Amino acid sequence: MPPAARKTPAPRKPQDHKPKATKPKATKPDGFTFDHDGVTYTLPHPSAALAKIPGKAFRDAMLDGEIGELKFALVCVEAVDAAPATLEALYAKPTDEMLTILGKWMSSADMSGATLPQS
Repeated sequence: MPPAARKTPAPRKPQDHKPKATKPKATKPDGFTFDHDGVTYTLPHPSAALAKIPGKAFRDAMLDGEIGELKFALVCVEAVDAAPATLEALYAKPTDEMLTILGKWMSSADMSGATLPQS
């Protein structure tokens, strides 16, 4: 007669197993933030402006090169319904800082649905 097969106990499955507690994630403000005179201001996300601006403004911006792009950024920042104090703080910055902020703000736009036609 062959020896009896050894049985190993089944692994234990705790019935009260709960996922580990995690720290709540810090929430970021919805939009783009910049500082001026020790105060943090938030511009709404530039994608909100893209939904409000007619295609002609975009076309003109692309045809006018770098100056057109700057003009388009200014049109967008006016179109997002930013708080008046936010716009005042942005325009109170020295020109080079304002342009840097506008560039970073525009580059944060969600352009995932925008494509250029293929020829």
